[in-house]
Amino acid sequence: MANTKTRWRLTVARKLLAEQQASGLCIAQFAEARGLDPKRFYRWRQRLKSIKVPSTPPRIRPQSTSLIPVEVVFVWVAPAREIAAHRARLSLHTKTGHTIDVSAGFDGDTLLRILDVLTAAERC
Repeated sequence: MANTKTRWRLTVARKLLAEQQASGLCIAQFAEARGLDPKRFYRWRQRLKSIKVPSTPPRIRPQSTSLIPVEVVFVWVAPAREIAAHRARLSLHTKTGHTIDVSAGFDGDTLLRILDVLTAAERC
């Protein structure tokens, strides 16, 4: 897998160092058993200590999304048999007079894109 003549990639170095630690052998013993240069292990151990890997990836927020005021209006709800027949629905009314009817099971990303377009249209 890794010999003294080939260059180690980050993944190879991490794997070999993990194997060395799990073996219970010191670096010199492990390297000798594998026919590898112990100095390479020490250099890679130092490099890997300096590399900071975030524990969780950073959240990426959409840049064009902004908050839009929403007013919740309570309306009469049809009986359950009518809701099942026509599927439940939510109506969003923007302050600019736009109405968006959202059916049950809607795609949230699509709704955000629609709201972005309406927000951009307000600014024009």
